[in-house]
Amino acid sequence: MIHKAKFTAFQGLPAKIGGALACACAVTACAGSSADYPSFALPTMSEQTATGTRVTARFPTVAVPAMPDLDAGQEAMPREIGARLAAIDARAQTAGAAFTANVEPTRALVRAASGTSAESRRRADAEVRFADLTAHHNEGQLALADLDWLAARVAQAAPASSEASSGTETGTGQGDLASIAETQTILLQELERQARILAQLGAELSR
Repeated sequence: MIHKAKFTAFQGLPAKIGGALACACAVTACAGSSADYPSFALPTMSEQTATGTRVTARFPTVAVPAMPDLDAGQEAMPREIGARLAAIDARAQTAGAAFTANVEPTRALVRAASGTSAESRRRADAEVRFADLTAHHNEGQLALADLDWLAARVAQAAPASSEASSGTETGTGQGDLASIAETQTILLQELERQARILAQLGAELSR
């Protein structure tokens, strides 16, 4: 059975939480009169609204491994499935570790921003850090989607493999499906834990 994750981490967040990311960056002018130099400052929220542009944070990403060939034949399929499952699990582990490592720094910034105005530097810093934390969570969700895809491919190939196997021999796919389901369950539990943390931080940030 393929698991589907539904999260509500972002319900109740202010509509302009993304727009405030622009406040996180400000480039000071070079020495001398400001009139002598072009401005490198990012547009303010009001300027973004007026021009229809938006400044967004650059989120860290996790490299996605190359897709193994699952159509290489019955003999090669178990090896390809194992390689793909290991790659997806590594991606999920990396994203999970990055999320966990950034929870407390993000929580500290969110608490420091509590009660400040939407235009304050503290709130902007907290919102950028919150967006980065969300990006790590999203990497885990992508890994879960990859697991769903892999499970579907294995399930599709399992009947043909079972017909090709001998009477007492287990067809290719049943053991793989069990391994995939186990990995899905573990990842889903981790994503739900992350979603609860994001919901809590989001609620604090919206105050």
